[in-house]
Parts: sequence; C-alpha cells; structure tokens
Amino acid sequence: MNRMEQMSGHLIETIEAIVASKEVKKFVVGITRNPRSRQGNYRYVDIPYFAALAFNLELPKARELERLVRKGISDHPKNKHRRQFDYQPGGGRSGDQCLYVAWW
Repeated sequence: MNRMEQMSGHLIETIEAIVASKEVKKFVVGITRNPRSRQGNYRYVDIPYFAALAFNLELPKARELERLVRKGISDHPKNKHRRQFDYQPGGGRSGDQCLYVAWW
C-alpha cells in the first residue's frame, strides 16, 4: 500500500466517524485551493458544517487523494454523490489544495 492509499484510508475512517451521527443527513467531499471561501459558499447554501482534512497538497496529489477517498465512500448511504454522474472532479487551479468534507 502506497502513502496515498494509506492517507485515503485514514481520511475515509475520519469521514465515516463524522457522518455516523444521526444528525447528519448528507455529505460531500471535495478539494479546494481556498477552504475558507469554500466553507463560506457552503454556509451560504445552508450547509453549515465543514472540515478541512488534508492540507498543502499539490494539484495532482489532491486529485488522486480525492479519487481514492471518493472510491472508498462511494456506497455510503449519506454520500450526496453516490452515482458516478453526480460528481465533477474539482481542483482546476494549481497551487496548494485542501481535501474537505461538508455535511448537513
């Protein structure tokens, strides 16, 4: 198992712990270059909870980590993007990226 796979495993466990609460209805996972702005965007559309889980990732590594995490949570019943066509990969700009989870 390589480092990215190990990291994704830990992140999947963290996400599963967060969304295990009965209060959590749905969640999304993504990457962003600006977590503070992304959190504000989610709050604007009434998604109040946001956690940045991995920081300072170069774009290719962030995309790979996001892919691995999404693969690991794809069947979770609370996952907003359970179907393949529900999700568009993020992180179009280079620079340090952050992997996050947002939930409501």
